[in-house]
Amino acid sequence: MQGAALALIILAMTLITGVAKANTITTFDVFGTFARPYSGTFGGTVTVDVTNGTVSSVDIIFPGLADFNFIVQSDPWPAPPGWILGVANGSVDLDALDLTFTTTMPNSLVGFNGGTITGGVVFSLQTFQDLFGNFSGTIAPRTVPDQASTLVLLVLGAGGLLAVRRRWRAA
Repeated sequence: MQGAALALIILAMTLITGVAKANTITTFDVFGTFARPYSGTFGGTVTVDVTNGTVSSVDIIFPGLADFNFIVQSDPWPAPPGWILGVANGSVDLDALDLTFTTTMPNSLVGFNGGTITGGVVFSLQTFQDLFGNFSGTIAPRTVPDQASTLVLLVLGAGGLLAVRRRWRAA
């Protein structure tokens, strides 16, 4: 009887894990370099609904500037086939970031699982001068485990152990 209870618990955990992982919102880590006006790095996150192919949030950081987190443009980009993401920051001077990157399927974020940064520029909307340019880098899925599915597994595991313990004591 204990073996049947344990098998049922494992089956339930497997099914719930599959449901918990069906989440279509994926956070990607952005890591890149720029070569103009000097060499440096930038980074942050981009959150994409990979089922309908939309960017839902962005937070990218460049040295000395306010975070870029206001999405202005998110569209297919023809050369190379990929995507362009236009983002502004909330600084007083209001700077803009155009970031181009490859996509899993040409010109689509549906099924996106990461890409290569192919170009871009940060420029001032007041002076129309380039602040940073010549980008390269990667956009990769975040490797942090999904907290909701982890919590479900912990609760089910603890409940299963308690159930087996009660049956073992009763026997």
